[in-house]
Amino acid sequence: MATSSPYIITDYTDLYKPIMQFNKNKTAFIHQWYPFVEGYSKEFITNILDEIDYEPQSALDPFAGSGTTPVELQEMGIKCHSFEVSPFMHLLATVKLERGYKFQTFTDYHITIGSFLNGKLLPIRQMQELPLAQTFQPREGKKKWVFHRCVMDGILDIKHAISLVPELKYRKLFSIALASILLDVSNVYRNGKCLSYKDGWQERKFTRRQVHQKF
Repeated sequence: MATSSPYIITDYTDLYKPIMQFNKNKTAFIHQWYPFVEGYSKEFITNILDEIDYEPQSALDPFAGSGTTPVELQEMGIKCHSFEVSPFMHLLATVKLERGYKFQTFTDYHITIGSFLNGKLLPIRQMQELPLAQTFQPREGKKKWVFHRCVMDGILDIKHAISLVPELKYRKLFSIALASILLDVSNVYRNGKCLSYKDGWQERKFTRRQVHQKF
């Protein structure tokens, strides 16, 4: 004998589809610090809270990603216990959740980094370790690479300049700023969940100084 379910299933597709995209965060305070295609907008969190008739004291986010949920709940004064397996995403969320930044301190460190980048170009490969990934730069036997040599030198310049900042939380902050420009100065673009090479990437080259300026 069939029995009716005590649960009511509601289709929220029309309501949530427009806000289940990170694009709406591109101009949102803090959320905009790093473009994250697979994320969702902060409005998704506020809409969920509007559905319930009480203010929760805490929340659990086992897949924090770029930190949209904990950052938004932090702004509302709601404690959020978050977890993230990706080291980079964990770093990104941690940087966005930090509330101890001081404007003057940030400005001073920004000047420190700028002074190094605006100075004489140095033999940076003798000063800064190269990434281990085999496809990041031109190598013998490789037909494609993600960064041209001059671009990689510019990235290494920035990494070294960031290392001159004495406070860890600011080094992390500037590292996210560097991460946010990497696709722009690379030879690839996001194609769904994959990376594809840009048209004419072999000739499309940024100089070291242009990489610095973009940062």
